[in-house]
Amino acid sequence: MTPTVVRAVVFDCDGVLVDSEPNHAKATSEHLASLGTPVASSLFDHLVGMRVRDQMGVIADLTGHDPAALFAGRESRFWELLRNDFPAMPGAAQAIRRLHADGFVIGVATSGTREYIDYVVSQLGVGHLVAAVTCGDDVRQPKPDPECYLRTAEAMGIPATNCAAIEDSELGAASAAAAGMRVLQLNPNRAAPLASATRQFASLSVIADYLLAERARREHHPL
Repeated sequence: MTPTVVRAVVFDCDGVLVDSEPNHAKATSEHLASLGTPVASSLFDHLVGMRVRDQMGVIADLTGHDPAALFAGRESRFWELLRNDFPAMPGAAQAIRRLHADGFVIGVATSGTREYIDYVVSQLGVGHLVAAVTCGDDVRQPKPDPECYLRTAEAMGIPATNCAAIEDSELGAASAAAAGMRVLQLNPNRAAPLASATRQFASLSVIADYLLAERARREHHPL
């Protein structure tokens, strides 16, 4: 079966544009430790891909803390870590620039806050290349519901079936697949393949190579 023509590329944020998962876990762990209620590190494996506010709701249920206060304190620590050392994912800005230069429409679909994703694209220097951003603040139903990716496709003016989504979490991959997008898994650590991903790649540079080569083949051999 011939793959659908990809006209737009939609990036997740955490674990794709920025290697932020260690800082997310550290911020949560340190804040909870400061409150005298540490949690097992294994808990974070079940929270990847969720909105932070929803993560704090899960933890609040386990610890008895007020979820709003937990979120505020944890966010304060996370921003300290982020501003001290911005962990851009290797090749993120370059991949966006290469794809945009070749005519792909660029979008971002993230569970993060608007403030956070605006900061990320600003630090990467690619904000002017991104046609649409949908964040966790914009949706009623978070990932794995397809709303985040469907909203991004609509804002870009590209059918979801003509989009490729770059994801690293099962929740995110399921969201993009449910929207009808082709899911490309960024998998630098050779983790288990995501059930909803069509292919796995070791880096964003290799993903860009793949998409650019696919477009070049279509241009030389149109159907």
